[in-house]
Amino acid sequence: MKIVKKDTKKIEFDKEKVQNLSLDAQKNRLEEYYKRKDLLLLSNNYVDNLSKNAKRMIEQKNKIKSD
Repeated sequence: MKIVKKDTKKIEFDKEKVQNLSLDAQKNRLEEYYKRKDLLLLSNNYVDNLSKNAKRMIEQKNKIKSD
């Protein structure tokens, strides 16, 4: 069984670096930033759901054994 961990990396957006870029480049950077942030949230929610399902399955298994 593969253990999946939450990704705890912080995705940062450096405002000073971006202010020197053109408007199109700034827009592209912001879009990339939000895409990565959304993917990180989705993957962490997926890991949370997996762990909740695993806990529930173990509880059901233990309940069946005790009955």
